[in-house]
Amino acid sequence: MAQAKATHKPTAEVSRTTVEKEASEIHVLSNEMADEIQAHIVRMVQSGAETVTGSEVSLQQSGAQTIRGEQIEMRQSAAQLVEGQQVSLSQSGTLALRADTVTIEQGGAAVVTAQEARLNNTQALAVVGQRVEVTRGRTVLLLGREVQGQVDTMLDQRSALALGLGIGTGLGLLSLIGALLLRRLRE
Repeated sequence: MAQAKATHKPTAEVSRTTVEKEASEIHVLSNEMADEIQAHIVRMVQSGAETVTGSEVSLQQSGAQTIRGEQIEMRQSAAQLVEGQQVSLSQSGTLALRADTVTIEQGGAAVVTAQEARLNNTQALAVVGQRVEVTRGRTVLLLGREVQGQVDTMLDQRSALALGLGIGTGLGLLSLIGALLLRRLRE
């Protein structure tokens, strides 16, 4: 059944627990902090956790360092790393997100890697995917086999290739000039 080890810290309403549940159980966390949560279905409301693992994971006004699951939904929440099959973020943010299918509404992400990504009013540093659909989005780097929509990007595939070639050529020329100068100094 359920095992819980609680370590109380001097805080008003928040306790810190480690929770491990069998894969068939549901775990609801409300106004709590947890080290690790493992359950088939995880629901967090105004809570935080270091690691969350489950088939269905839902966060509302919550945060976590790492979230892994098949279906992940985040509303007004944040996480450092999110990995799943289907991930949906609404007014939420993450540093790294990797999934088969990603939907982000009014959110942000540093790096998004997905087979299929739908971004609406979203900002991201880098988006990499097979199929990327963007509505009013901004990215620094966008790489996709099929890209649709309105996106302001600093680097797309062509400009990233041109930038890479330019940097490579510049470094090659600097190396050649340095070698020629060293040869002259030795003579």
